Amino acid sequence: MLLLIPLLAIANWIRAILSCDELVLEAKFFNFDTLFPFHIYRDVVDEGRSFSGWQLPIAPFAFPDIPLAGFAMFLTGSHALAAVVVYALLQLLLIVGGLAAIARAL
Repeated sequence: MLLLIPLLAIANWIRAILSCDELVLEAKFFNFDTLFPFHIYRDVVDEGRSFSGWQLPIAPFAFPDIPLAGFAMFLTGSHALAAVVVYALLQLLLIVGGLAAIARAL
């Protein structure tokens, strides 16, 4: 039963992507907020620039988003669009794993 929730979420996500035209898809999934941690990875790791030049937003964004996005970029060879998909799946797995841990603890 617990596996049904992430499968439905993934199916809904795929349905949303397939039903959107290119402009809507671009606006929903590939905006500044989505690509921010991937851009940090590309800037710091791929291009060797200093992390100290970045000003992070006030809202807590750095953990786990930036390390998770960096891991996704590493897995995809710094291909940002593929990394967004891998990042989404990793994030979903972490959320489901956390909910499962909470459910077992109760």
